[in-house]
Amino acid sequence: MIKKILLIFVLVFSMGVVMSCSGYITTETYVTELPTTEAPTEEITDGTSDITTEIPTTEELTGEETTSDITTEIPTTEEPTGEETTTDITTEIPTTEVPTTEDIYYDDYIDLLDVHTMADGSQVEVSGVVYFMTQNGYYIQDDTYNLFIFTNTTTSVDLGDRIVISGDVTTYREVKQIQNPVLVETTAYEMDITQDVLNFEYGVTDLEPGYIYSITGEVRIEGTYNTSYLYVGNTKIAEIYYKSLSHSISAIESYAGEMITVDLLYYAVGDEVERFAFQGSSSHISVFIPDESEALLEDANVLPTEKLLFGNHDFGQGYYGSTYEITNISGDASSFVTYNGSYLNVLKPSEAEGDQTGVVTIQVSLGSEEPIIKTIDIIVKAEGSSTVDMAYYQTAAGLTGNDLFNELNAIISQGTGTMSYDYAKVILEESDRDPNNPSNVILVYTRESVKGAWDYPNWNREHVWPQSKLEGAPKGDSHNLKPSDVQENSSRGNLPFGYMTGSGVYEPHDEVKGDIARIIFYMATMYTQLNINSSTIGDLQILLEWHMTDPVDDFERNRNEVIYSYQGNRNPFIDYPQFVEEIWG
Repeated sequence: MIKKILLIFVLVFSMGVVMSCSGYITTETYVTELPTTEAPTEEITDGTSDITTEIPTTEELTGEETTSDITTEIPTTEEPTGEETTTDITTEIPTTEVPTTEDIYYDDYIDLLDVHTMADGSQVEVSGVVYFMTQNGYYIQDDTYNLFIFTNTTTSVDLGDRIVISGDVTTYREVKQIQNPVLVETTAYEMDITQDVLNFEYGVTDLEPGYIYSITGEVRIEGTYNTSYLYVGNTKIAEIYYKSLSHSISAIESYAGEMITVDLLYYAVGDEVERFAFQGSSSHISVFIPDESEALLEDANVLPTEKLLFGNHDFGQGYYGSTYEITNISGDASSFVTYNGSYLNVLKPSEAEGDQTGVVTIQVSLGSEEPIIKTIDIIVKAEGSSTVDMAYYQTAAGLTGNDLFNELNAIISQGTGTMSYDYAKVILEESDRDPNNPSNVILVYTRESVKGAWDYPNWNREHVWPQSKLEGAPKGDSHNLKPSDVQENSSRGNLPFGYMTGSGVYEPHDEVKGDIARIIFYMATMYTQLNINSSTIGDLQILLEWHMTDPVDDFERNRNEVIYSYQGNRNPFIDYPQFVEEIWG
């Protein structure tokens, strides 16, 4: 019995010694950690952590308390040293997310900002994230700046890719770029490439290449290459780079004549104005709508200060929806004109009574804004009276040939107001109004009478001298625009006019042939870069024939007056048809 007791005592004592030596008995507090097959992180292997022991566990890692003091054990074959530190451990969770621009990723490459200070011809290797694309390259950015990579071909990268690229530093229109690029590495991280959009004020904003700006302007398409520009009034403020993505260019062009707001990337100095690139679609374009006070003022200011009346007239309503309500007519003209709403009912004076003058008072209203009162001087033209004061052409009296041509150019170029392609919709509604139905307009080629209020595609604006052949002349000149059936407009395209005995020309109705010819004579006189020839616009002899066989009528005279009241210049070949023969006859 005594031997058994001694044996048990020895066994218990031995087990205690073994457990003590192996470290399984301690008075420390334990924090469990999920075992992992991953390599130890820097935070665990740098030897600065407060480390003692580890208890194996099957519990799942919660990810909580990653910044707490942790007492753990690093598996090792070496004997414990007993050294302790007090540094906190922050555990690292493996991730597939791309490192941020604040990390050390870019440290192995030249900063993009520094590339902009390097000499042309320098060979560099750079890294960045693709955030903007054009037809001939793309922009990348790092944590210092941006840089354009010129490829001149379809690119093999996608937006959001982090790339490494080598190439030669060159300068294009005062901006550095990489030419002859070699793609070294592509990592498709699909990073967030959202850019801060900056406000743009023409002539004030200090533009930075590669930055995005919000710009508001009217879209106009001009020049041999049908380049899209943005205008404010008659001031060109931005050129849309023709190497923008093709679908983006199409989206911009679809808003021709409209006032839009769009986000554009400043690319480089242009030939006439700063060049911007567009990367987007119609969903990224907003039609600009001013607030009510601005809209009311716009609609009020577009009313003419003087109006010649050859018959009934409807002022309609403003482009932005303002109402025009006639409140009074004074002067001698009040005996010949009555009114209702925006409509004037005119009784023409006899030739013996002569022209009658007066003043029309109109209240312009929109929403809750205080109405604006406008007054318009009117002249009610008598039967048989001239359509224009001879004083307008006084300096052309007695001239013929080139002298007359040059003087008419000087006359009609003076006092010309804003030629807005957008506002032409309003002007044409009045200038080409159906005299038998004031709510309609007459379409130029089909001669149909359709609803006058602009509601595309009930009619569109046809350029008699085609837009693609304007050679820099403004596309908003209302003398050159006519309401047209959309399909018929497309059939005509930019074909020259002529008799359709063969192909390659377009022949209008007899009753409008003279109108067409006189518009062409006006355009060639107003814009001297335009030449009348059979390949561009039509054979001169045919146009002279049309001018003679379809003489000026009251519809054309009224149209001339309406456009004059808005645009400030006239078509001299309507006022004085003999000018045609004196120049080209």
